[in-house]
Amino acid sequence: MKIAARPGLAVSSIKTARFISLLQMYLFGAGIVLIAAFLFAAQVLAQEEDPANTPISGIDTALDTTAIAESIVTPESLPPTLLETPADARPPASSLAGEVGRARPPETKELADNTDNTADETVTDEDLEIKDAAILPDSPLYGIKRFGRGLRKALTFNKGKKIGLEIRYANQELADAQQLVEEKGDSAENYAKVAEAVGRVEESFVKVNEVAAKVTDDAQAGEVVQAILDNQIKQQKVLEHIEQQVVDKAPEAIAAQVVERIQAASDQGTAHAGETVGQLEQDPERLRQHFDQVLQSQRGSDFKDLRNLEVLKRLEDHVPDAAKDAIRLAEEQTLKRFADNFQQLPGGEGFGRFENYIQHVGGDQTRHLEIFDRMKGLENLPPEIAKKMELAKDIAAQRFKEEVENIDKEFGDAGFQAR
Repeated sequence: MKIAARPGLAVSSIKTARFISLLQMYLFGAGIVLIAAFLFAAQVLAQEEDPANTPISGIDTALDTTAIAESIVTPESLPPTLLETPADARPPASSLAGEVGRARPPETKELADNTDNTADETVTDEDLEIKDAAILPDSPLYGIKRFGRGLRKALTFNKGKKIGLEIRYANQELADAQQLVEEKGDSAENYAKVAEAVGRVEESFVKVNEVAAKVTDDAQAGEVVQAILDNQIKQQKVLEHIEQQVVDKAPEAIAAQVVERIQAASDQGTAHAGETVGQLEQDPERLRQHFDQVLQSQRGSDFKDLRNLEVLKRLEDHVPDAAKDAIRLAEEQTLKRFADNFQQLPGGEGFGRFENYIQHVGGDQTRHLEIFDRMKGLENLPPEIAKKMELAKDIAAQRFKEEVENIDKEFGDAGFQAR
């Protein structure tokens, strides 16, 4: 006896089969798109960001078997040519100006001709361990770059390497923002992109802090501390350069908003760096050694310690009480080293270079005043150097007064002046 098939059941089975077939096609297509996007993002990252054969972090590199490998350079791993760069071996200001905006534009002919200021105010791609970017924040493709960065961080599980990636991508965001201001600082939209990029850098400071809190290995913690301190010095200089470019180029109203964002990122960067360093290292002597090694590893002129001391003073406001003593000891050592180097300079030439340097040095003039005052109080400081420190205080005070007057003239907004 044959049982007749139900027409409705057959139609239902056909519809179900078609639905499954369409679903499989859609899933296959979506997979192809995702793979293509991933490969494109990986290619963009490889071309735009990864310095050839230059790791960012020396942290636990033996565990890295993929392109995710990154590292943070420690002072011990730096070649001697990076630790000590003679003044006559430094590239002229004209060659540094082509680096992706890390050289602050000379405000005067004297600064353009001043090798000392150029050396201390310039942060190169090599210093940040990044590459020149062809895709900037104003490009629709920039989102793909950020997607690739996020994917790489998500696939990185070693804490030291993850911190290395956060630092590298923060540096790249700063470099991209600086390059955008330099090359395309002619529209409100681009300045909005700059503010967004700086905001993402601020977020990366938070992420570094969160990951660093989970680091338990003492050796890895020491490398992370040095990496954070080293990049804090460089990032603060880059933020200052971006701020100066925005003030010089942007309309008043736009400049006020972007500068506020930059200053917030600068303050938050210092605060998170101080907090992270305090979490990772509680031993005052080891912390002092970390500070001292990082400061001595910085490239620059015979007067570079002045700018480095400024960053230490900023950090001192944000570290736990236990770390403040270590910072003060590092500051004391740096002050003495500065004084010793100063004494070894040829008398007339050295004094003239120093006076010219103080006339044009970037950074916070109020902190410079404090540094010069402390330097005057050093024991056994020769009288002629003490006089130069007093002169430096007068110059810094005058520059601070002029800066306030310029802000009052260019930006009448009271809120902006207060900031």
